[in-house]
Amino acid sequence: ILSKEVNELTPEEKRELVLKGVDIGKEARGSRSLSWCEAAPVDEIKKVIKTLSPTATINDVFVSCVSYAIVKQLEEHKGTSISKDAASEQLPKYMNVAIPVHLRGGVVPPGESMGNKIGAMLAQVPAAYTPPNDSTNTNHNNPSTMLSATDRLNMVSKSISATKRTPAPLLGFLMAKLCSDILPETLSKSIMTHATSNAAVSISNVRGPSKKLHWNGRTVESIAGFLPLPPGMPVGVVVQSYAGVVSLSVTADKRVVPDADRFLGWMLKEYTRLCDEANCKKRMMATMEQQDSK
Repeated sequence: ILSKEVNELTPEEKRELVLKGVDIGKEARGSRSLSWCEAAPVDEIKKVIKTLSPTATINDVFVSCVSYAIVKQLEEHKGTSISKDAASEQLPKYMNVAIPVHLRGGVVPPGESMGNKIGAMLAQVPAAYTPPNDSTNTNHNNPSTMLSATDRLNMVSKSISATKRTPAPLLGFLMAKLCSDILPETLSKSIMTHATSNAAVSISNVRGPSKKLHWNGRTVESIAGFLPLPPGMPVGVVVQSYAGVVSLSVTADKRVVPDADRFLGWMLKEYTRLCDEANCKKRMMATMEQQDSK
């Protein structure tokens, strides 16, 4: 395979080389896969959270959905790779996600601008499957069982909340300021690449206007923001609200996510599972209330 030019490689051959850690050149490295859509109304998401995990946030919901999509993508790579070694690898128990954090908690005092007091942290979140030796796996006849969407959301929320209480966001802010203001570009890029090398995805959330904006007398119906991939980061996801609706966007290295539409579809599938589990729980609670009233 290595005797061929990059443009002569088949998709399967490129994927095999990437899985082995071989740099196949600038041509493939510059390719991006993009997708975006409106996911759900903010009020609907809040109702799901209230039912399943009251301490979670909207961002937690979609971090959970991203973790499911990452594992589905890994499964697809295993199924199509011509490398037997890659196909035999176990799916990860956990994965790291990079999340920006506003150091002031997102609260801006009157008369002050929001500024750029934004740090970053790595949070460890569960994969979509539970290994057989994990305490949460009750099906010992199955080598790996699917986590319920509710269990994953609770685990994601707990992990992110705990990480926010550490000095990690502040240290991330100080490191970014050092790299941007003092260190030379080549050294800064190297530091950022190593700092994010253990993360599978970067997820940013932006709270937009609650009402639709207008531009030259015309209504702005929707807004889509995209995350420029930091050095060493293969996937970037933006969770954004505008006029009461949450939208999602995916920016990815094509070597990792060849089809961003498919990746986004997996995220929406997991959100649908959360909605289904919330509705099921509501019905169970309503039934229990009826029985108690008799």
